[in-house]
Order: sequence, then structure tokens, then C-alpha cells
Amino acid sequence: MCGTYGFRPSTGRVPYAGSVNSLEGQDSLPSVLGPLSNSIFGIKAFMQGVLSQRTWLRDPLVIRKHWDEEEYKLVEHGRGQSLCFAIIWDDGEVVPHPPIVRGLEETKRALEKAGHKVIDWKPLNHSMIMSVGQSIFDAGFAADFRAVSASSGEHLVKTMLPSQIPDPDGAFANERETISAYDLWQLQKAKRDLRQAYLEYWLATASETGTGRPVDALISPVAPFAAPPHGKYNYTMVFNALDYPALVIPVCKVDPDVDVKKPAHAFLNKKDQSTYELYEPEIYRDAPIAIQVVGRTQEDEAVIAMAEIVDAALKLRDN
Repeated sequence: MCGTYGFRPSTGRVPYAGSVNSLEGQDSLPSVLGPLSNSIFGIKAFMQGVLSQRTWLRDPLVIRKHWDEEEYKLVEHGRGQSLCFAIIWDDGEVVPHPPIVRGLEETKRALEKAGHKVIDWKPLNHSMIMSVGQSIFDAGFAADFRAVSASSGEHLVKTMLPSQIPDPDGAFANERETISAYDLWQLQKAKRDLRQAYLEYWLATASETGTGRPVDALISPVAPFAAPPHGKYNYTMVFNALDYPALVIPVCKVDPDVDVKKPAHAFLNKKDQSTYELYEPEIYRDAPIAIQVVGRTQEDEAVIAMAEIVDAALKLRDN
């Protein structure tokens, strides 16, 4: 949203001990710490520095894994030659705004010009993954909010509420109640099974890429729009639930003369319709457009390397 690079590493790579967090004790779908930078070099330097410090001796939840230079050299990805990327044009839930689609199209053209292959990605169970992930967050959300806010008397910021919860004094308090441990276990099992299915789905793409390997990385919107009003929808929940590392790359900016509003399509659902209606080109003028490069769990170094390749291709696209 800010025109910077940002990296969401896999769980357990960057230490979290001692950091202030929300929903503490919610370990089903843990948040992670990752860097923001004005360059991918800054992202890489941060990760190399952190992963060289034996942080597992400071945080018991950190995985004992140093920076892997072989992985960064893309040994398992053809050493970075003739990669195959797959683009998520939409997730089956919300169709992105015209500027976001243009960002994806420019990325595809740049990668193909650089000698890489780009295919389409048909999302698998994204709606279900988002539903399970949100249900895990909601499992004790109301109780946690009440406990944390009680000491200060702080109130919920209403503009941060999702649009489907219009009345924080009523619906928030009554509909988001703590569920039983057993019910939470069922959500955790569902998340595990969804991750297993997604892994198998990804590996099966080896028959489609022409490289003999599965798709090397995904190219996805970060959100279906440029910087939005509070409480709107994004494309990041799926990769949080799957625990996939993702690196955000700025591509261009919204140009109302180019990114004109398209005629209404057959809406996928009410959320898709409200997202479509949200777009007015002039409101988004000059807002940054970004994509994210996504890899499989614990492929952090490879994702950084492939993001460097994507970024370099984008910078050369006009030459």
C-alpha cells in the first residue's frame, strides 16, 4: 500500500520473543515478523543478518535453520534459469480492480520478456482456507479484546471493523464468543488438511510447467485494490493460513486515464460486488500498485531470490 518492498517469512524463521503482540496464546495461526524496505537488497540483508545470529538460542519457537545460500542460489529451481511462475488473476472470491490487473499483466509481460514462463493458477479452496483462518482468529477474539481493553478502558475503533459487523456494541460482543477447545481442534484439523491438499496440488503442476519441476512461485495480488478504506478485504489471509513466505514488490501507480472502470461483471458474491463498487479511478490516482511473489513453506531464501528476478524484469520492462 505504501510503495515499499515487504517480506512475510515462514513461521519460525524470525524471532518473536519479547515482542508485543495481539491474540497472545493463539498458536494455531501465528503471526510473523518480517522486514519492510525500499529495496529487495534491504530485505535480503535483514534476513541474512537475523538468520546468522543463532536466534533459536533466544527464542524457543525459532527453527534451527541458518541462511541457506544453496536455496538462495535456486539450486532446486533450475538455478534461476527459465523459471515457471503462475499468476493468480483472482481468488474466486473477489475480482481485483483494473490497476491491480494491470500490475499483474505488466509483471507477466516482463517475466516472459526475460525468458521465463508464466501460466495461470486456478486457486484451490481459497474460500475455505480464508473461512477456516478467520474462524481460528475469531475463536477467542472477543474475549481477548475485552481482557486487553479492560485495563485501559480502550474502545474498539469502529472504522477498523469489517463491513459485515456494523454494530460493535451489539454484534461484536454477542456473535464473536469463545468456542470450545474441541471446536478449535476441528478448525486446526481442517487447516492441516487444507495445507496438505494445497501442497499436493502445487506439486502436481510439474506436468504443466515444461520444466520438469512444479511451479516455482506464485504471482498474486496483495489485495484486490490499491490502498483501501479501513476494514476492507485483502489477498493475504490464504498465505498466512498456508504459512507460505511472500515478498511484496511495487510495480507501478494508478493512472485514472489508463485504469478506467470496467463494466460490471457477473459478481461472484456480495463482497465482490461491494469491491467493484468501491473503485473510482480518480480516488486512487497515484496510489501504489504491488504484487507478491509466493513460495512454499520454508522456501524463504528462494522466494527472496525469485523476487529479485521478478523485480529486475519489471525494471527492464520499458527498455
